Amino acid sequence: LNSYGSTLNVGKKGAIILFRDGSRMNKPNADIDVSANAGSSHEYSPYRYTTFIPLSKSDVKILSERIIDKYRLFIYDLYSSEEHATKFKYYVQCILKR
Repeated sequence: LNSYGSTLNVGKKGAIILFRDGSRMNKPNADIDVSANAGSSHEYSPYRYTTFIPLSKSDVKILSERIIDKYRLFIYDLYSSEEHATKFKYYVQCILKR
């Protein structure tokens, strides 16, 4: 996951995925990395925040059944477009079918 911000925060933790049905997935120990955001379409946000979250089997099942509305990395939110959210759900469903 990645998000963008206008202030620098280093060594922060925590990711939250919010679903369209109102439920959420909390990953409070997710390490958040930060880098300079040069040359991105998010020109007013000089910092890019990223995390890689290991998923349990139950996490994968949830992600295959629900549509992501937005997610938060530390304090930085990013809304998921309908197209990206639908594609992501489909990709996770494909993983489950293997």
